Amino acid sequence: MMTFSGTIIVGELSAEDLIGYQMLSRVTDYNTSPCIIVRSLNPDFSVILNKIRLIITEHGSPLAHLSLIAMEYGKIIIRLDQPLEEIPPCGTLSMTGNAKHVEIKIL
Repeated sequence: MMTFSGTIIVGELSAEDLIGYQMLSRVTDYNTSPCIIVRSLNPDFSVILNKIRLIITEHGSPLAHLSLIAMEYGKIIIRLDQPLEEIPPCGTLSMTGNAKHVEIKIL
């Protein structure tokens, strides 16, 4: 199990025990996961915002184009405090935290 910490940059975290994720490098690789993990907040991902609930990113700010659109859709974006390690391309994660700080466990 891998553990990451992060900061919510858009939205509010709800009590979410387990959520499926998919790591993406291109929007065309998207499957049906409610959470995507991306290296940066590429605006190309805005076309799937209606299908996801959560974006976890290594780089990005609340003023990024994708962040602004995600805010309009009521989505959550979490920026990790450390670089992404080798994680499986898809799986399940668990999150705990408060209004700003989040701990993410890849199961």
